[in-house]
Amino acid sequence: MAVNVPELDLGLPGLLRESWFRFVLADPTTFHATILLAASSYVSVNGRTSDVPDLAHLKQRAVQAVRSDLQNYERLDTDHLVSAVVKLACHEAIYGTYSLYEIHMKAVAMLLSRRGGLNSLGLNGLLKRMCLWVESNVAFLHNSPRQFFVGEALIPPNPLHFIGPEWRRTWSDRSLSPDYQSD
Repeated sequence: MAVNVPELDLGLPGLLRESWFRFVLADPTTFHATILLAASSYVSVNGRTSDVPDLAHLKQRAVQAVRSDLQNYERLDTDHLVSAVVKLACHEAIYGTYSLYEIHMKAVAMLLSRRGGLNSLGLNGLLKRMCLWVESNVAFLHNSPRQFFVGEALIPPNPLHFIGPEWRRTWSDRSLSPDYQSD
């Protein structure tokens, strides 16, 4: 996310660039999940080029990093693990399948229940807003009810910032995710 996203920045333009990117660069698990989402977005806009690594390989590295963290008791309650799984959920909602999105979001809910819920997330509420914003946008795009953070205040969906300008072409009918091949 290199643009200002008002729903996440809360009137502080640049919050994502200043807080989120430092956070991502500090942890390999979050980094791999974020790079997967960024590279997938790049490919959806520009097509496959030689300067983009294989998306299947990026996804494999991100999933392996999350699995490794899930097996490490000291990593289970970290903001980095939660944010990486949210990014994988986001990736699946946009480029993969709704069922895999649900699996990842159920994992997020489980991780959050271990540590006291959404309000336990760091970065001054940014990670909480990211979770709510992902769910809000996915519910809008898939024409489905919110199901993970129902008791929380709604953050309005913004597909233009969630997916990018190509969302109208791909999601104009709010159908399930488009066929997306990583090769």
